[in-house]
Amino acid sequence: MHINGLVIILLAESNSRLFSRRLTYNKSALVLHMLRWTIGDENFFQAIRNYLQDENLANGYSRTENLKSHLENSSGLDLTEFFQDWVYGEGFPSYFFEINYSEDGTNINVTQNQSHYSVDFFEMKVPLKFVNYNNTGNDTILVFENTFTEQNFEIDFITNFDDVIFDPEHKIISNYNFIETNYTKNNDIIFNNKIAFFPNPVKNELNIQFFEKRNFKKLEIKNNISKVIRTYENINSKFFKIDLSDLKSGIYFISFINEENKITKKFIKN
Repeated sequence: MHINGLVIILLAESNSRLFSRRLTYNKSALVLHMLRWTIGDENFFQAIRNYLQDENLANGYSRTENLKSHLENSSGLDLTEFFQDWVYGEGFPSYFFEINYSEDGTNINVTQNQSHYSVDFFEMKVPLKFVNYNNTGNDTILVFENTFTEQNFEIDFITNFDDVIFDPEHKIISNYNFIETNYTKNNDIIFNNKIAFFPNPVKNELNIQFFEKRNFKKLEIKNNISKVIRTYENINSKFFKIDLSDLKSGIYFISFINEENKITKKFIKN
């Protein structure tokens, strides 16, 4: 969905803008969803009940500030920045995560770009899911308070994961996000994950892009019961395509393997 544009209508506009499916309905609903994520379920629904029962608004009309006031009173949070960014501003954030993990711990650097000049920075809670495909019970979701770009977070665990997924439950309006994962040992990078593959979900052809030229001994594709169904040897191109038109619909895993390391990512075949 194209998510640039104002949610609020500041001046009288045409009926097509007033009842815009993209902005008035779809994006507005997503902004409410983010408000619920920002202040929590209990606070959000209590605020909505208070708003609907507000005697000062009965048989009259309300403004955006009336809803904002109830949300703030319920949560105890100042939502001025949120409303300035998401209601009175345009655009959306794009996130770049650089995750460096080692035997000593994990460092996460978050960079944010904005799609429209009206917002300098979107302050948001950003969730990351650390996935272990061999033991799903070890999957961990961590939430980071991202308040400025190039922000660093240090955690002292999660060094054994196969993949990192940004916003796994779709809490945030965003697009064009990318995660780079580096594993270090004795301060030397021994595996640098600068790999993108798209589209995901894929219908026919999967494009694979290496942001640095690498030689991989093997590339494997497995189905959801860990059976290898495709193998490619000696991958040494920065960009190549894989025809997946004959695969059945479902969840698959793609592994990039060199002499000492393997990284596995998930994709969906439509």
